[in-house]
Amino acid sequence: HHVSSATVNHPPYYISRDPQVFHIGVQAANDGNWTGFYGVVPISNAVLFHAVVTTPVESVPTTNDFYENGLYVQTSTQNVNYVTCFADTGTAGTEWAIVSATGGVNGATNFNLLWYDPSPNQPLTRDCTIITNGSNYLKVYLDGNMVYTSNPLNLQMPGPFIAFLEPQTSYAGQMLYGTYKDYYSTTDENIKITNNPSNAVRVDLINLTGTVIASSAVNSG
Repeated sequence: HHVSSATVNHPPYYISRDPQVFHIGVQAANDGNWTGFYGVVPISNAVLFHAVVTTPVESVPTTNDFYENGLYVQTSTQNVNYVTCFADTGTAGTEWAIVSATGGVNGATNFNLLWYDPSPNQPLTRDCTIITNGSNYLKVYLDGNMVYTSNPLNLQMPGPFIAFLEPQTSYAGQMLYGTYKDYYSTTDENIKITNNPSNAVRVDLINLTGTVIASSAVNSG
């Protein structure tokens, strides 16, 4: 969806899933020639999107080549307008960032760096939650901590949305595998559980694999 895709350029790519994890591998045909491959979910009225994203390497050896890996939320209209929480890996290491982008039917052309983590030795796995209305409001959590919030934005992403998990790379030296788990989406930022048992003190939301997504004390039933 950016500059090229693996199916067009015919470089090596790979996709698989097991009960817990989704794997996508991609390799550039030539150094400096971007390619990507993605797994996309159906069009959704959700406003909150979550995934645990793992990027495979701390750095890539060739100068001016990069490997990017993340969770993207994009308008389902024709234009490639999206927000993303992703890892960007180059010779200097891996940095996590939040970017909004706008463009046309053939790809994104304008990129806005909204937040990034400049600290050294960042983790290769991060837990990312993107909440947006597609117009002015965006909130992003990394590892359960809110790292970005703004509501006077001009995202130009009318809903409903498509979400996708995608690695993309300009490095031809090896196939690199992005892995993703615990993908889910919700139609509201807040969820209210009613009619709890009278003696309930806590509510846990648990996904199909048994992971606790959210937890809260019971308040007034």
